[in-house]
Amino acid sequence: MLVSFLAWVWVHLLAFTEAALVLIYIDGAFRYPDAGSHRFTRIEKLLGQFARRRAAAVAAVIAVAFLLRGAIFPIAPIPEPGVHDEFSNLLAGDTFAHGRLTNPTHPMWIHFESFQIEQKPSYASMYPPGQGLVLALGERLGNPFFGVWIMGALMCGAICWMLQGWFSPGWALFGAGIAVIRLAAFSYWSNSYMVGALPAAAGALVLGALPRILRRRRARDAIVLGIGIAVLVNSRPFEGAILTAAVILTIAYHFVRKRVGVLGAARTVALPLALVLLPTMALMAYYNWRVFGSAFTMPYQINRATYAIAGVFLWDTPHPAPVYRHQAMADYYTHWELSAFQQARTLAGFLNLTLWKLTGAWQFYVGPLLTLHLLLIPVTFRDRRIRPLWRIAGAVALALFVETWFMPHYAAPVAALILAIFIQVLRHLRVWSWKGKPVGRALVRMVAVVCVLMLGIRVGIGAFHLRVNLGWPNTWATVWTVPLGRQKLISELESRPGSHLVLVHYGPAHDPFREYVYNDAGIDHARIVWARDMGPEQDRALLDYFRGRHIWTLDADSEPLKLVPVN
Repeated sequence: MLVSFLAWVWVHLLAFTEAALVLIYIDGAFRYPDAGSHRFTRIEKLLGQFARRRAAAVAAVIAVAFLLRGAIFPIAPIPEPGVHDEFSNLLAGDTFAHGRLTNPTHPMWIHFESFQIEQKPSYASMYPPGQGLVLALGERLGNPFFGVWIMGALMCGAICWMLQGWFSPGWALFGAGIAVIRLAAFSYWSNSYMVGALPAAAGALVLGALPRILRRRRARDAIVLGIGIAVLVNSRPFEGAILTAAVILTIAYHFVRKRVGVLGAARTVALPLALVLLPTMALMAYYNWRVFGSAFTMPYQINRATYAIAGVFLWDTPHPAPVYRHQAMADYYTHWELSAFQQARTLAGFLNLTLWKLTGAWQFYVGPLLTLHLLLIPVTFRDRRIRPLWRIAGAVALALFVETWFMPHYAAPVAALILAIFIQVLRHLRVWSWKGKPVGRALVRMVAVVCVLMLGIRVGIGAFHLRVNLGWPNTWATVWTVPLGRQKLISELESRPGSHLVLVHYGPAHDPFREYVYNDAGIDHARIVWARDMGPEQDRALLDYFRGRHIWTLDADSEPLKLVPVN
């Protein structure tokens, strides 16, 4: 029992460290609420003055986020992909970087089937093109990760701009600073190829345009709203659609209450939105048609219809099992996915899934730092300032609860909204006193201090290679991935002359999350091609097709991994 407890503490050591700092600071806030007040006041005054230059503040946030992620490259280098979604996004990025929307189905496509990618009617990622375009930008600059790096900085700038629409410039800058540390430095949004920063930035544009439209009804704000919507539907379509619908209904309700005429609403909002969204819809239809043969069928739908049995929503019913050509894929879809789906449709399973979602959201967006402030959230329910945000949050939360799975980036479109609610809590807390002492002000300052201290601790862990778990759970300072060791194999092959074909063999007890068969967009021109070993008879045509390459076999379940040449 003690060993299990200590192991659990070790896994969550960063969270315990953060909680300890919070408790120490709370004790100090009650005992010495004025400690360092003069220095804090000077800093707040300087930052407040700068924050009033709104455009400069947004630019500064982008620059700081960009430079911070660059500064930690020695301890957080370019990441190695390991999760299915990452390889799928990288395929899209490589395709777009080479000037193509998709790739033709390869003659040997059966050997290249893998998770989250489509082989027919064309070879492409199953995901919307948004994240692929980000990675394509990075690839053209030298490495797909450079797109992730840039997007993380832009996300923080978008969050700052969003908060400026709801709060005073000083509070907006404060919230953006939290985003820089908690989202753009060590989180998996900025250290993997998973989508996260892109829909978070798009959601911030949508939510930031909302109060500006309600106050001024300017066409330029409606254009920003349209851009945000366009990016959302091409990165997180379902959650983005719910957020968009909630925002549009909020605007419509406000216009009805204020008796804004139809012509006025059309000229200032509807027409600018149409100018952005109609071309977006046309381009999306063209992309779907080119890649999947149907203008109105999304990539995700094609892939799920081809391989999946489980539904992505809890109200779905299981689909008939398709014919699987590879045992690893059958295990993933018929065992892992289907069992999780069936369990979630029971009462106990639904409650466990809901708890999992709440826990995951708390770990990533809240953590020990903001847990105390959760107690004050009810105080904000009647605040007119953020009442629309609460309605929108409720709609998106319901959407998340009916999905079969959850990771923090599912809620990325409302990341700025979550931060805004906590900023409103901090505004209430700042004016609170205890026994005539400004304890509330000290507790608000605690957020900034603990953020900076934890950033320093996280940097120290990386710089001194301390044996602290950084892989799970998903927090602002950890990155969940699957350590494949694939990049080491690639480096070994690239050090050898010529081109190579790797036949990957999986045993009957193989973990389907450890997938090695992913390839570049142009398979025939790649120096290294990864293919599934389907046995001597079926491999013969593959070996004949790639005649002239060095042939290797890889037992993906061996330890250590070793490439074996085929004579």
